[in-house]
Amino acid sequence: MVDLLPSFNETKQAFENGDRFSLLIYYCLFIGTVVFEWKYIRLPYVKPKFVIWSIFGFFTIALWSIGLLNGLVLYLLIVLFLILAPVLYYSSCGNLLWPCSLIDRKVSNFLMANEPEKAEQMLCYYRWCSLGFTGKYSYYLRKAATAAAKGNMCSSIEILSKIDTTKLNKDENIRLELCKANYFSQLGDFNRAKQTVEHLSNMSGDLGEYWLQVYLIQALSAEFEGNLQKSSELLKNAINTCTDDTDVYYQVALNNMGRIRRFEKNYTDSFYYYQKSLQAVQNSRNRTSIHISYQNVIESLVLGHKSDEEVEFIQEYQSFIDSKNLSDLVEYYNFLIEYYRQKGDKYNLSKTLEKSNEKTYSIMSRKEQLISDIYQLRIRWNGGLLYSAVLDKIEAQYIEYSKFSQVEKFNCYIEIHHVLQALSDAGLLGTHIDMYNTNRENIGILIPELKKYLYTIPEYCVSEKCKTMWNIVRAAKCNSDYDKDEVLRVLKDIKDTYSNHGNFIEAFNIGLDICDEALFQKKYKEMWKFTKLAIDEIKRLPGHSIVTPAFIRIACYAYNAGELDISRDYVELYEETDINISHYAYWIQSYYDGIKSELCKVA
Repeated sequence: MVDLLPSFNETKQAFENGDRFSLLIYYCLFIGTVVFEWKYIRLPYVKPKFVIWSIFGFFTIALWSIGLLNGLVLYLLIVLFLILAPVLYYSSCGNLLWPCSLIDRKVSNFLMANEPEKAEQMLCYYRWCSLGFTGKYSYYLRKAATAAAKGNMCSSIEILSKIDTTKLNKDENIRLELCKANYFSQLGDFNRAKQTVEHLSNMSGDLGEYWLQVYLIQALSAEFEGNLQKSSELLKNAINTCTDDTDVYYQVALNNMGRIRRFEKNYTDSFYYYQKSLQAVQNSRNRTSIHISYQNVIESLVLGHKSDEEVEFIQEYQSFIDSKNLSDLVEYYNFLIEYYRQKGDKYNLSKTLEKSNEKTYSIMSRKEQLISDIYQLRIRWNGGLLYSAVLDKIEAQYIEYSKFSQVEKFNCYIEIHHVLQALSDAGLLGTHIDMYNTNRENIGILIPELKKYLYTIPEYCVSEKCKTMWNIVRAAKCNSDYDKDEVLRVLKDIKDTYSNHGNFIEAFNIGLDICDEALFQKKYKEMWKFTKLAIDEIKRLPGHSIVTPAFIRIACYAYNAGELDISRDYVELYEETDINISHYAYWIQSYYDGIKSELCKVA
């Protein structure tokens, strides 16, 4: 084919002689030669752009040949033809052209500023700007990231599945697979996430800059499998692959290493990594990570009883909060609420709840206000700060919760039920008995809707599937005549589902819920069977945050099984953690107070 091509002199001579027909043939021969000799052109992400460029050139020569193009217009089209070559090549390498690059940068900035709503609005408004495959690829990545920032990981996976992978180059394919693996992790499907990155790491060639993300996903999977040592080693690898502290994945690696060191009870090393992560986040001005970093540093100081430094960092943390950004304010005040719960400081907890309302309520949508009231109801109950006016407000706006989706309605109704049921058990319902009965009936009505919703959840949304199964169980238990055997069966199914998807931590928690249910049903043999399993499983998670409340629960189960020495041991293990009991839910507090009282009687 190459031998058929004319020489440069022949082409020049044809142009000077005005032999337009020969030029058209020479051009076609040139295009054909490029296609057959240069394999790069035949790649799926290059071919469409080369075809466009070739057709443009062909019609330019053809129109000139028949005399429709002459003079300045002809020369302008030739210049445009030559300019298009590097432009199309640049975009074929996975680079965005203006205005796509500008929009992409602005969306990224909104996400970094913890403003996903603005990012979503920009993507919606400028969707038409996603020109070509590269533009659409970037658009879908940003749209998925925006959905994830709003907490809708299932939607993120659905968005990414729209990308035509046959047109991706190697770099684009790696980025896409890593995004999916990250979302799979957050959806609770750790096996799928691990398999995705294992496939990438086995690919021929070096992953280069992407090794950091691969190590991070592998480390998180190892952590949820209960293999903290392996997680620590993978995080070391991740940190060693990068020195750019503006890299968000590097910041995550430092933060996660701090968490693993805390589990290992190496608080000095933990604080070192947390503070290093905080400094990196401050340098990059990444507002989506600023909350996590500050909160981890402050929690480390709380565990170290460094009160003066706690106050200093809280003041510094506050200086980073955007008073006009609702997400910032909610995150900050929710942290302060948990901080004062941990300190057992009811006065400042009450003041913070009031301050949170003052600063955030007026800039919330009505739906956000209704959900905020439910959150504060439960916090006040757990903190011993509930008063009648709070329940009166919930009752006055109760009808508005019926406008929510079935899942949102259930989440609100069940929170109301927990508080009203506790008040009913204590004989303190008072004037709220009608709301208690109505709410319990509404929860029962939601069970068929929840079951219907369960079968619409994609397989990879493991956490959502298990949570919905657990919600169905909780809804059923609101009726005293519920099918007790069915509830235990479903709880065991949830534990198996978590285990089968590599989520050992949630499987461990559900195992404790099985113990709770068996205890309630007075099936002590079943309860002790799963308690012994929990005692074995807990050895895989030394120092993990989920272990601390588990100590209290195991102590309770052991006591009811007649294993008083084991019960005392686990109470002591809890007390050695120095975590204030007010940090936990009311029912955990009741377990602790009850078991302490009973053990004192038999001492």
